[in-house]
Amino acid sequence: MINFRPDPKPPKKEKKKPVPLKRTAIRKQFKASGEGALFDDILNTRKHLSFVSGLPIDIIDNVTDHSNCHHVLFPKDTYKRFRCYKKNIILVTKYEHWLIHSGGIERRKKYVQEISIMYGKKVDWEKLDNLRADLYFLHETNPKLDYSKYE
Repeated sequence: MINFRPDPKPPKKEKKKPVPLKRTAIRKQFKASGEGALFDDILNTRKHLSFVSGLPIDIIDNVTDHSNCHHVLFPKDTYKRFRCYKKNIILVTKYEHWLIHSGGIERRKKYVQEISIMYGKKVDWEKLDNLRADLYFLHETNPKLDYSKYE
């Protein structure tokens, strides 16, 4: 008979105590860009109607806080000169805002039909495209001008 003797187990090592991560608070100072005051000014001076459909934002969205009702035509990081330009910021309903960003052509067409049936209003997506084209023309013709100082 053969005696089976397995190799002896290696001696156990003591586990090291875990060292906690050093965490420091992020202390980044942000400059005031003036956007909050600009958005408040737009809400105080403009009628609360959608730029695209003319529907009253207060009734359609049933909101008193209009933080989602602003749409910036040209991105603030790419077109820094348009960051605080009032014409670059329009008021739209929450659903129209979603349609502008990720709705697609088919959903926009369906929305046009729904609004014309429900409210008898015409949704004009070309108005949005025309304003965008005008702003792009301004951007290209005056490359050094900062529009945030103009209305």
